[in-house]
Amino acid sequence: MLYNLPKPTTSVALLLFSLVAFCFVPADHCLAQADQDDSGEWMKQSPEGSNAEFRMPVEPREMERSFKPVADRPPITVHLRISSIDGGQIVFVFSYHDLHDMPESRQKIKEVLDGAVKGSVARVIGQLNEDESVSLREYPGRKISYDFTQNEQTLKSESEIYLIGKRLYVLNTIFKTSNFDPELSEKFFDSFNPFNPEESLAMDGSSEALPVDSDNGFSLPQGAMPVELK
Repeated sequence: MLYNLPKPTTSVALLLFSLVAFCFVPADHCLAQADQDDSGEWMKQSPEGSNAEFRMPVEPREMERSFKPVADRPPITVHLRISSIDGGQIVFVFSYHDLHDMPESRQKIKEVLDGAVKGSVARVIGQLNEDESVSLREYPGRKISYDFTQNEQTLKSESEIYLIGKRLYVLNTIFKTSNFDPELSEKFFDSFNPFNPEESLAMDGSSEALPVDSDNGFSLPQGAMPVELK
């Protein structure tokens, strides 16, 4: 899948999401988490420095990944929390990172969110099914769903993406298609509550989300989906 990325801000967002939207989760870790009791109240999470809280069904694994998407700019660190249930067949991912620069206009905001959507889908060579502009309080975001194949299994993913100032938050669920439960996605998404952002830039209006295009200009290498769902 090919994309044009004419603007640096968009390039950063797309590269980051293509690399870390689905970070590596060993199969034994998924199975270990799945052995825990997830029948009760979900666990509240508020990682230090995240300026947000959310809930997960079992205690998540903490991970960080650093990337240098622009040669003459400092690396960007992506912070992740990953939780899985049902033998690793349902995975919940919370992540956030800060862009190098604050988006200065509604158009820049839209470019960042477009890049996040494109990168999430392109990383797994997926098929985008839904792409909707949403908001959380005054903060702009996107809600997407897409299908993809890993190890000859059909998987389904849903994501909510929000931009608050120059911080990009992503909440992502991944299901084996036979285990797909949109209510679990909504429970996870609805638990997200950002607070005390150091910087904020609200979008005073919304525009229709654009579909993923197929223009030439920037290619993302095909690779195996690193989340192992057994």
